[in-house]
Amino acid sequence: MNTATNMDKSLPSSSANKSRDLENEVNKARNDLTALKKTIGDLGKEKMDALKGMTDDLPDELMERSREAIADLRKQITVLERDLENRVREKPLAWLLGAVGVGVVLAAILRR
Repeated sequence: MNTATNMDKSLPSSSANKSRDLENEVNKARNDLTALKKTIGDLGKEKMDALKGMTDDLPDELMERSREAIADLRKQITVLERDLENRVREKPLAWLLGAVGVGVVLAAILRR
């Protein structure tokens, strides 16, 4: 900066004013860039914090969905068990013969 001040003494007054104006503009631009850098850094930090908060909730949400899916599967299995029980009670002989037939087929396959 001393160079600009030394140059001001040797230049005519209008050139010295232009030099000071240019130096002021450069300082303003430097300050603006510093402020912009800080603003962008702060914005990036805010966005990262927001994303981190979203990912922190994700495991809890997945666990809740898993629990709901398991509960639904248990209900479906219970319904299927009751349905199968009712069908066996309606036609026990047919189911018994079917089970014997499946057993014979499996025994034949396993012997080979």
